This record gives sequence, C-alpha cells and structure tokens, in this order.
Amino acid sequence: MSQPTLLTMFDDNAIPARIEELAQVHTHPDATAHQLKLLATGMLNFPWTGRETLVELGTGQGLTAVFLGRVANLVGVPLRIVSVDELTQPYMRHLCNPKDPYTQNVQMWALTEVCFLCQGHPMKVTVPGRIGMVIVDRNYRDSIGRWVGRLTRSGCLAAYSPSLGFPGENTMVPAGMMGQLRTWTKG
Repeated sequence: MSQPTLLTMFDDNAIPARIEELAQVHTHPDATAHQLKLLATGMLNFPWTGRETLVELGTGQGLTAVFLGRVANLVGVPLRIVSVDELTQPYMRHLCNPKDPYTQNVQMWALTEVCFLCQGHPMKVTVPGRIGMVIVDRNYRDSIGRWVGRLTRSGCLAAYSPSLGFPGENTMVPAGMMGQLRTWTKG
C-alpha cells in the first residue's frame, strides 16, 4: 500500500515543505515524522467546510492535536479538533488541571479556538455534528466501530495496528500505512 504524497495535493511546493518542518518539530515518542505526515495527508484529503470535527481518541499531551491544528492553520482548513481521553492513568492525572500539558501546548501554539480536550471514555462521550476524521490511540481500539459509524462520507480513520475485522470495516477503503499506523477513507 503506497503512502499518499502531500506534493500531489498542493500547487505551491512550499506548503509540503512547511508541513515536513512541522512534522519534524512535533515528532514525539508515540508518532514519528512520517506518521504525522500520514495523518496530515488523511486530514487534508477530506473536504472540510468548517462544520466538521476531527476526533482524537487518546491524547496524552495533545502533541498530535497541536501538529494537526498547526497544519490546518497553515493551509487554511477550517476545523475543530476534539481530543477525548479518560485521563485515568496515574501518569495522566496532571491533565485534569488548568496548567496541564495539553492546555499549555494548545496555548503555546495559539490553538485555543481549534483544539479542545474532553474527559471521558470514547464509548460514552458524544461529539456533536459531523465527524471528518477519527484518530484512534492504541488504548482505545475497542472504540473504532462506534466512531466509524459517525464518519461522514470520504472521512478518514487513522488507527495504530487495529485488529482486523473492526465493526464498519466494510465501509472503509485502505488509504495508507506507516509502521503500525494505518489509514482508511470512508467509501
């Protein structure tokens, strides 16, 4: 399966170069620069109108959300990113206060109107409106089926090594793969 290239998406070659730079800046232990670029490609292939939401299931410090928020701002994509996480792991309890790393990262990159944190389990949280993309962390693979059903047509699902045969898989078309990260487009 070949990875879509950002170069085919823009007339201005400076845009892909700038996204490459952002991917290098925002690489973190859970996402390589190549994986971040694959996520950006999935996000940018969707026709955002400003009414859709990108949902990130499992967030940690919001590093992927911030990267995608910066890419969206760079290319003028009108979207809202909602990061959903239970925040119950001992190492994540610090995220429940106003000085948490997620909020600090969002504020540092001036994305307070783009990125939002929602505490709760992805099987119980409701995000209103249309869903254009869902990114699923390893910890929330059991939630894939619920969110695939919410994706709008041509929406993107990105998941880290999901088990085969997830609910709704028959409505999805494989789009890319980088390491254990795989993407699909809703047909």
